[in-house]
Amino acid sequence: MGIDNVFRKPIEAGLIPGVVALAADDRGVFYDGAFGWRAVDKPEPMTLDSVFRIASMTKAVTGSAAMQLVEEGRIGLDQPMGDVLPVVKNVKVLEGFDAGGARGFAIREDRSHYDTC
Repeated sequence: MGIDNVFRKPIEAGLIPGVVALAADDRGVFYDGAFGWRAVDKPEPMTLDSVFRIASMTKAVTGSAAMQLVEEGRIGLDQPMGDVLPVVKNVKVLEGFDAGGARGFAIREDRSHYDTC
């Protein structure tokens, strides 16, 4: 089964209206495809330039980007998050309710969904 068929199968099964996929590496795009429909109630074909809402996907998108930077050696998993993103320098991880109960957090912790305060 080719990759195009993998994307078409859930559309044909009625599980999703459509999908757009793209894969790239440092040499550029090596796969792209658009399948199905833009909306259930409008029979407009999905296209490579279809626009999507990606609500609740911030963590997945930034996580992928962060792991690429780790892979390239540009940041480290145990590096304080505030060193990479100064706006979160004062955000703390809650470890208890006494005076020393909160501390900064590392990139590794941010990727594992720690609750911050």
